[in-house]
Amino acid sequence: MLDIFKAECRRFLPWAGVYALAHLGVLVFLARVVDLAQQPLEVYYVFGAVYALSGLLLGLYQMGGYRRPNHWLNLLHRPLAPRRIALALLGAGALLLALAVLLPLLATAAWQALASPRVLDLRHGLLCLAAFDYALIGYLGGVAAILLPRRAAAVPLVFLAL
Repeated sequence: MLDIFKAECRRFLPWAGVYALAHLGVLVFLARVVDLAQQPLEVYYVFGAVYALSGLLLGLYQMGGYRRPNHWLNLLHRPLAPRRIALALLGAGALLLALAVLLPLLATAAWQALASPRVLDLRHGLLCLAAFDYALIGYLGGVAAILLPRRAAAVPLVFLAL
């Protein structure tokens, strides 16, 4: 299980690093232009949609690579229970999303709290966790959309629309 987890992390770590750097660059630029902690609600909706879309694309791509029959059979015929394989794959995806989404948000919030005169309180830290939750919801929606039968594949995407 640990080998599958490490292999998935190695597989997507360069992409997650590039996403994290680009994300941090956008956040730093926006923090210099506007006060990110005092934006209207629509701005937070747009950020949440971007995070959910990022998680959705990761889930679709990660599990889409295993959807091919020989890859999936190779993965399932290991001497591990299928739930442990799923836990390793989903844990790696969640860790990569934490690296790409949560870490730059927390770094930007810490920079604003420590190196700027802007005031941050507990709700701003909780907004970082909410953004990570949006990314995880998108990720799990993408995973479910890929792994469910074709007729039911659109059902998890309804929750993203909500």
